[in-house]
Amino acid sequence: MQAAPQAIPMTGQVAYQQPVMMAGQAQMMVMESPPKQLLVGILLALFVGTLGIHNFYLGHTGRGIAQLLITVLTFGIGALITWPWSLIELIMMATGNLNDADGRPLA
Repeated sequence: MQAAPQAIPMTGQVAYQQPVMMAGQAQMMVMESPPKQLLVGILLALFVGTLGIHNFYLGHTGRGIAQLLITVLTFGIGALITWPWSLIELIMMATGNLNDADGRPLA
């Protein structure tokens, strides 16, 4: 005779993108990270867009590094390139044409 499975209490918060095994279940669930916020992305693009911070937030790390390096390595003169770039991305975010790195629309 087998003992009935007992639930193990979970303490703390469950981290996103971590597999979770519930008592009595034979499969594992992967919890997805919450969607990125549209307002946060727009504000980052507006105020620190020349540094590419909004791209780091959205998960577009390569774009963020490119904008950061262009601006920093040219001692700010590259902002003439990265400012219109970030302005275009801000407009794309506002119109819903720019998704996060996972392809999900901004919430």
